[in-house]
Amino acid sequence: MTKKSLLMVLSILLIIGLSPPLGFAKSPAGKVYTFKYASFFPAGSPSNRIQDQLLMDKATELSNGQIKWELYPSEQLGKASEFLELVQSGLADAAFFVQAFWAGKMPLTSWTQLPYMFDDAAQNTACSIYLWENMPEYRAYGEQLGFVLLAHEGMDDDFFHFRKPVKTFKDFKGLKVRSCGGIETDAIRAFGSVPVAMSAPDAYLALQRGTLDGILLHSSVMYDLKLHEVAPYTIVQSPPEAGYTNWVGFSLKRWNTLPSDIQKALLEAGKYTNQNSTRLMVAYGDEALKKMEAAGSNVYHMPKEETAKFVAASEPIWDLFAKQNGEAGAKMLRMIKEFVGK
Repeated sequence: MTKKSLLMVLSILLIIGLSPPLGFAKSPAGKVYTFKYASFFPAGSPSNRIQDQLLMDKATELSNGQIKWELYPSEQLGKASEFLELVQSGLADAAFFVQAFWAGKMPLTSWTQLPYMFDDAAQNTACSIYLWENMPEYRAYGEQLGFVLLAHEGMDDDFFHFRKPVKTFKDFKGLKVRSCGGIETDAIRAFGSVPVAMSAPDAYLALQRGTLDGILLHSSVMYDLKLHEVAPYTIVQSPPEAGYTNWVGFSLKRWNTLPSDIQKALLEAGKYTNQNSTRLMVAYGDEALKKMEAAGSNVYHMPKEETAKFVAASEPIWDLFAKQNGEAGAKMLRMIKEFVGK
């Protein structure tokens, strides 16, 4: 994490959060509230401990044990792309939201995928908090789609991983690369590759069989899902293709039934997660990359002059994002550029 990005995170955390109104009643002493939490991370994995358990454990602590959780890891309640619907329907009370999966319903969320816009993951997460707090059009998604945003869950940097060695911009031409959707699809296409929509847990067999040639993904998730076994050629770039920030969403319908002290504990746990998850995930991403290399992966650090070709190919995508999202998109792009100093 750069010093600049760390300062951004600290400054954002000083902003007074815009939270949904709290309930008026206080919970009866000793009453337990059990919430179902959907995740795609394997139970017990470092990503699960950081991205899921960090918030859950803190909420339990802050509520003096009144908040309990039932964790459903590894997509046990449904595909990661269905988590929003699970929360809306009440089948899950909370879930780990990958914003890009719902670009059709929440098109502004694609901003987090803007390729080569951010210095690193920490800057991306700081920007996520800034946009949510300062852009009503963006924040309105919560009420419109029936969720309360509890936390901004930063990931480690996104890198490309391939079945065979790939070292230059030209080498990307014609390769089939997994995309999680949204702007990532436009970016992969701009690099000359063929985007293939697929969730990360489904990519193992596709890479093993050659249905995919590569995948754009965080080292942490690559290692947790053992994808490095079938895509052992990693390209490290600076700046990275993306940092990416996900959310923890909570059912608005369930939220409205909760007393104020339980709501407050959940919100405070979310703020704690904002302060810590990205830092921990970046550290784990670095560790995961080293473990992948120790297990036989080939890690190639692309020269800056070659990475610059990807940056140049990405800039039209920034403008396309603004154009596709009208006035709100243009406003958001201006805010992002001002935030990162571009």
